[in-house]
Amino acid sequence: MSIPILLCAPDEVFAADLVRTLARDLDVVPLGDVASVADSCRHSLPVAVVLPMSWPSGDSPTLEFLRAFGRRTAAVVYGGRLPAAVVYQALAAGAARVLAADAPGFAEDLRRLLAEVVHDKRLRMEDQQALARLFAEFGLAGASADMQEVFRRALKGSHFRDLPVLISGPPGSPRGRLAAAIHSFDPKRGRRPFFSLDCADLARVLADAAEPDRAAGGKALAGWCDLFRAADGGTLFLDRVDQLDAELQAALLEWSRSGRPAAAADEAARDVRVIAGTEGSLEDAVAEGGFPAQLAEWLQLFRVALPPLSGHPEDIAAQARRALRAYQAGRERVALDFEPATLAALRRLPWEGNTRQLERAVRDALKGKGPGTLLRLDALPDEVRRAARELPPESETGAAPDDPYLEQTLEEYERRLLRSLGSGRADDFTLKWSRQ
Repeated sequence: MSIPILLCAPDEVFAADLVRTLARDLDVVPLGDVASVADSCRHSLPVAVVLPMSWPSGDSPTLEFLRAFGRRTAAVVYGGRLPAAVVYQALAAGAARVLAADAPGFAEDLRRLLAEVVHDKRLRMEDQQALARLFAEFGLAGASADMQEVFRRALKGSHFRDLPVLISGPPGSPRGRLAAAIHSFDPKRGRRPFFSLDCADLARVLADAAEPDRAAGGKALAGWCDLFRAADGGTLFLDRVDQLDAELQAALLEWSRSGRPAAAADEAARDVRVIAGTEGSLEDAVAEGGFPAQLAEWLQLFRVALPPLSGHPEDIAAQARRALRAYQAGRERVALDFEPATLAALRRLPWEGNTRQLERAVRDALKGKGPGTLLRLDALPDEVRRAARELPPESETGAAPDDPYLEQTLEEYERRLLRSLGSGRADDFTLKWSRQ
């Protein structure tokens, strides 16, 4: 996949000379003004942009661009003899570098700088794609910066073997899947048992599973010890751990201190790793008096925080596609993909129920659907359609974020853009595409 660089050079002769130098090893798209560059960036951020700066500049279009996009793409600003105050102004607004256009070797210096940016971007993309593929096996989508950070911390935590991990995330977030991934990547425990349990009703479940001849008062604790025996060498994921029964809280606290499941209830220490999950804050649970402070401190030795789905909308399309494939696995495929308008609506919805709500909507959309190739918005559940109808026009909220998984779409965009350059219609095409 090529990595484009947008070059803004109002002077056509200067632009042509610069493109000849840069295009030797870079994919350069020349545009005539900063407004055209901004329109293109609203649809898809390039790896770098090259923008002019003049003096006196005032509040120039270049500065406006830098304030909007300078932190999200490598912006190189060039100009004549710019005073130090203007250079500092550009750097403060978000420019990565400021180069003197009248300096000897300016074009070559710019080419080398951009080549380094592209090289670094390719390395980051390879790292991101590798992480995304690694966690995709567990039904997790993560091309966004927030999810990439989650994956890095999870991978790091998996190698701490005996250290507890606390996974926090709002209701409906995939805490259990992330816990399963941490267990699987643990070089010591990955092939051993993994048990995922909801603590909200765990005491009753353990008591019901205990042997009938055990005393009623100790059934939950006896089941707790049985659970640790079954998980020996593996991992226990205790979701909503702040709702754990008081008796089991005490047992877990004692196990954290001694390596034994409960006092006088087991003949030997058990080699079990604990991963906990919570929808809220353990500090709040401690402050309310319903959770031991020492247990909260131990569980929080290593934390991983899952963001709400609405906080990383660039992952929504990939998560929806993953659910589409998963729910059709082993069955006749009735939908190969989503219509573009459907994906655009999905990316802009709030998804208060997070990943669970999104996947339930996809599953419900497939029920009773006849053979076809694209899933339309009207196939989605009523509450999703109603929420989509209430969304403001996209022009009021900005274009949909990039979807890094749509490589074919991006490649087609680049091919069409480059073809349009050959016919002298680059600005017209950029404006049309940015409105699609």
